[in-house]
Amino acid sequence: MKKTIILFLSIFFCASGYSQTEKDYSDSAQKKIYQGGDINGALAILNEGLIKYPDAISLLFNRANVLQKLERRSEAIADLTLGINNFLWEKSTPYTEEEKKYLAQAGYYSRGVAKGKLKDYEGAILDYNEAIYLNDKHVNAYFNRAMMKINLNQQGSACYDFSIAESLGDKEANYYIRLYCGK
Repeated sequence: MKKTIILFLSIFFCASGYSQTEKDYSDSAQKKIYQGGDINGALAILNEGLIKYPDAISLLFNRANVLQKLERRSEAIADLTLGINNFLWEKSTPYTEEEKKYLAQAGYYSRGVAKGKLKDYEGAILDYNEAIYLNDKHVNAYFNRAMMKINLNQQGSACYDFSIAESLGDKEANYYIRLYCGK
């Protein structure tokens, strides 16, 4: 009897068209990463989710983060750019204006990180500028922008960003202020 019930439930769910939601795909990918360390498995889940939900910005941004972990930065930048430019600011998205603003600053910040790793310091600064414009308390954006400026020999401007990062609570910024700013 027990086998019959399990078989019936299996057939019922298959026949009823049970399918994963966007959130299910994100949650499954997160479990793969954080419970088993299976980054490639998480990427496969997110790819599958994006086939079903091609406009899902959360899946796109999650895949970008996974691609960053795999050091596939150009692909991560492409996903972040697609999410920021094509989906985020559309009027038909299910997100409130505040959620869009949060997602956009996160997207710009993540893209800045990827560009910095690829030594596109100017591109990274532009993305950090956008993240800061959307959230002027984004301590990591100030700190990372300062680091990009150091790489471009813009110490004066970098010192300004380090001091803002320090005022927002970044303890590491003080070390770099002493190192580069002579204070």
